[in-house]
Amino acid sequence: MRKSFRIPVLASALAALLGAVPASAAQQTSPPVAAQAAGQQAAAVAQQPAMVAYLGQLTGSVQLQLGGGDVWTLGKLAQALPAGTKVKTGPGASCNVVFSDKSQLRLGPGAILTVNEVQPNKVSVYLGLGRLDAWIKKLAGRSFSVGSPAAVAAVRGTGFTMDVISPTEVRLDVFEGSVACQDNFG
Repeated sequence: MRKSFRIPVLASALAALLGAVPASAAQQTSPPVAAQAAGQQAAAVAQQPAMVAYLGQLTGSVQLQLGGGDVWTLGKLAQALPAGTKVKTGPGASCNVVFSDKSQLRLGPGAILTVNEVQPNKVSVYLGLGRLDAWIKKLAGRSFSVGSPAAVAAVRGTGFTMDVISPTEVRLDVFEGSVACQDNFG
């Protein structure tokens, strides 16, 4: 089933999806219990394997600016994409950005994507232009967000398409699961 929508989301709903604890809940927890919970979360994160992003299924010209550099180079199959890397597909080109948890993003022709953060508990990318098809694995304690010039989508266990048509127009189609979406103006 395919759903197309543009829905503003309240900050509290976005925070709940991303796993944030409301201030009232944090105030109700006694300091020793809160410290113990924080220690358990830190230990769980330390035990998680490193999250890695890399290129898969290249078609046509795919260029990269690695780790925030200034030079565009030709992308290669299975090439690692550290935080700060920009991926640009040429006309008629496409590629997959694959994550070590088996989540995938497929970039269509003329797309520009920035890999902002790749951590076990947080993945953040920014689609500046073009189309992105996403298949995101649902993992407890991990947030996955896709930003664009007009909106941010927070996802878990979801299949969706984001198409950045212009800096003020973004289309989001959800095929499976749910997406919390908020425009960049709150």
